Amino acid sequence: MTNREGLTGSAFAGFADNKSVQRLFSVYYPTLSTASPAATALGFQLALWELYKDNGSLTSGSLAFGTAGNGSELSKAVLNTAAGMLATAQDSAIAIDNHFSFTRYTATGAQPVVTAMAISPVPEPATYAMFGAGLALVGWAARRRNAR
Repeated sequence: MTNREGLTGSAFAGFADNKSVQRLFSVYYPTLSTASPAATALGFQLALWELYKDNGSLTSGSLAFGTAGNGSELSKAVLNTAAGMLATAQDSAIAIDNHFSFTRYTATGAQPVVTAMAISPVPEPATYAMFGAGLALVGWAARRRNAR
């Protein structure tokens, strides 16, 4: 799909086989919002980069930071947040319960961007049956009251 700004979107499955990335999204992505502190959003991006493109450690690999003792208060907060997120994402005892659909957007001369969207579970037929039965019961009770 291409929009008028020249962005082309396509399905992205690059995170499908990475359980740590899936766990990171399961635990932290639903809580991220525009109201989140900068350290949380930046920490999430840093943790995602470490899990997907590096070795999953902030102290080694191609993107190494050493300790959080150096730098501004924001950079310390970002590194501490990312370190906590990495520890959680790499803990195999934490269940992966959310599923996400990822779309990769590209534009000529620009870096590709991947966006995530949570996929809502489809209700079971029994859910609709209970809803219908409850609605019928409420309607029957209202009709019975009006008849008196």
